[in-house]
Amino acid sequence: AILQTPLEGLGDTLGANALYSFMCTFFWFFGINGPAVCNSVFFIGNVLTAKQLIAFEAGKALPYIFTNPFSNFFCNFGGGGSTLSLVILMVTVCKSERIKQLGKLSIVPGFFGINEPIIFGLPVVLNPVIAIPFILVPMMNLILSYFATLWGIIPRTTGVNLPWTTPIGFSGWLSTGSWRASVWQIFLLVLGMMIYYPFIKTLDKKYLSEEEYDNLKTESAKLVKEGKPRQMLNFSLKISAGTYYYDFLPNTETDFIRYREGVNSKSKELNNIKLPVLVVFGDMDECVLTQDIEIVKEYLKNNIKECNIQIIKGADYSFSDKYEELGEVINNNI
Repeated sequence: AILQTPLEGLGDTLGANALYSFMCTFFWFFGINGPAVCNSVFFIGNVLTAKQLIAFEAGKALPYIFTNPFSNFFCNFGGGGSTLSLVILMVTVCKSERIKQLGKLSIVPGFFGINEPIIFGLPVVLNPVIAIPFILVPMMNLILSYFATLWGIIPRTTGVNLPWTTPIGFSGWLSTGSWRASVWQIFLLVLGMMIYYPFIKTLDKKYLSEEEYDNLKTESAKLVKEGKPRQMLNFSLKISAGTYYYDFLPNTETDFIRYREGVNSKSKELNNIKLPVLVVFGDMDECVLTQDIEIVKEYLKNNIKECNIQIIKGADYSFSDKYEELGEVINNNI
């Protein structure tokens, strides 16, 4: 009793619960089950929930905001990181097959608060792109729900301990007895989608580029083995299977520009060039497939002693409709 009374006061504060939320998602980022670790220390929610239920059954004013149902049903939807918002975006707006298929596999478990397929499959673990909204969205839900409860927008939870797998909508209504709590949950879900959107689209673009690269690699190798090296690839880049296979795939016999190995890797062939070299790229060059053009620029500067690199905005690999700009760049550097 000596320890429980101050802990009850601490357990019903915004600061303590914000710290709890942060630590749970922080542990998940490293692949550790955050609630399993934090609940062993921050267990006062069980006491607050039991006392809340006693007050509810006695018809008294409900004393606490931060009960277990509040934490389970108004801070995280779809598991830690409130990833149900993320999964819905994966299914509806992403183009990468990897992300879309994972989203389809994860959306039903997500409605029941299970998100291990996302944590380890997307992955969230050690993924700095997703880590930001993964930590931010539950914290936002916590703070907004706290003030929504404090100001009477939604009622306090009754202390009824529902299974944590109770789906969104039902959980809000059953834990408070009010339809307003269900509407509030949907509002937070949509708000979470808005926050996750730019981050998942960044990851989607990266995965889509890698898939496109893998598809080109597979298609070009297949056509070369079938004796069709001159057949054009099904890609925006106007290039034959043979040219792509022999000149642009890593570790093929003519691949001596090994920029994929990192900007500080060395090329014996390029280091032997003693004359000044002009390299012209289009910033829409499809041949710089999965690498940022800045990486290629840095690599060339590290390997060619006198290397002048120019970028033509809007130009593709063939400099389509950019011949005049290309001519000016060459004339200015002769």
